Amino acid sequence: MPRLPMIITGAAIVLALLHPSAAGACEPDSPPDATLRITVDNVIGALYINGTPVEVGPETSVNWTLTDTVSFPVQPGENVLAVKAVDQGVIAGLLAELRVGDSALVSSEAWRGHHDAPAGWEQPAFDDSGWSAATPYGTHPGGVWGTRVQGMDGSNATWIWNQVNIQDGEVEPTVYFRFTFQVKPGWLASP
Repeated sequence: MPRLPMIITGAAIVLALLHPSAAGACEPDSPPDATLRITVDNVIGALYINGTPVEVGPETSVNWTLTDTVSFPVQPGENVLAVKAVDQGVIAGLLAELRVGDSALVSSEAWRGHHDAPAGWEQPAFDDSGWSAATPYGTHPGGVWGTRVQGMDGSNATWIWNQVNIQDGEVEPTVYFRFTFQVKPGWLASP
């Protein structure tokens, strides 16, 4: 299986993909499928992929020790994950890993967060440049969550939240996150 190098540019992550037609596997411009593993301490209030709502299971949407796994096709160019994350207690966090081929993109400070949801916040064309970078809280399986999350074995994702509006040590109970990444179609040689 070809290795897929990752190129980081600013707040966006660019995946440079070996063109699928090189191996005769599919049509020249067919994008690869992606798999997202995600959990929120406490609730995944909503999940969108490129502006399309994705249903999460009832058990995993309220139990942060379980992950939701969603597979979807990515499109050439810009792709956006948007998550409404809801905290119901003292500790808040989002943990995610997105796999495209052999590459893994994980929750980190590259994600952007805000405490309000302006109209269209989940859409790819939404301008999140005024949103702040996510605040990291420890790399899985560390932090206060330890090894209790099932379904994230082998991941080095970072637990994140958004701390723009902290007052007296309180965290925002609801945070809207966006993660933008680019998939480059075409040929790229990899070692």
